[in-house]
Amino acid sequence: MNQKITAEMFERWVAEYRRPIFGYLLSLVRDGSLADDLTQETFFKAWKHRARYQEQGTARAYLFRIADRTLLDYRRKKKENVYDDAAWECFSDENPDPSPPPGEKLQLREEIRRLRETMGYLTEPQRRVLSLRYFSQLKFSEIAEVLELPLNTVLSHARRGLLELKGRMGEPDA
Repeated sequence: MNQKITAEMFERWVAEYRRPIFGYLLSLVRDGSLADDLTQETFFKAWKHRARYQEQGTARAYLFRIADRTLLDYRRKKKENVYDDAAWECFSDENPDPSPPPGEKLQLREEIRRLRETMGYLTEPQRRVLSLRYFSQLKFSEIAEVLELPLNTVLSHARRGLLELKGRMGEPDA
């Protein structure tokens, strides 16, 4: 069933989902400028094709599907995977405590550096699934909808990716 997307509804979507979509894209491209451009393109496409919107799940899953396809289209056009280490610095500054002790800030930066390095060992599907799960906080069923994959495949990518991360970062298996 088609549901008309009103300007008010769209504004709510932007307010609620802009940051999670940006975070998801940033986790994959590691370039703040590019992630911002792709986020804007995601919302542009959502607005442009608003007449085709069908309420089949959640608006969040719908927007993340557009974001994921926008990223894949960009990579196909460029024929490359874009990773910029400087973009990960954005995550090192995100800390709920505005003035963490210097030791904690240093430890956080080191953990982020290790995570950034280790994420490079994951397969692209594993990175996409884990980014949607942990940076964007989507449920596994929503990730399956976004990536148009069976739920068991999504769960498998998540499990293998987490095991790889834990193994490479020196943590015991769960």
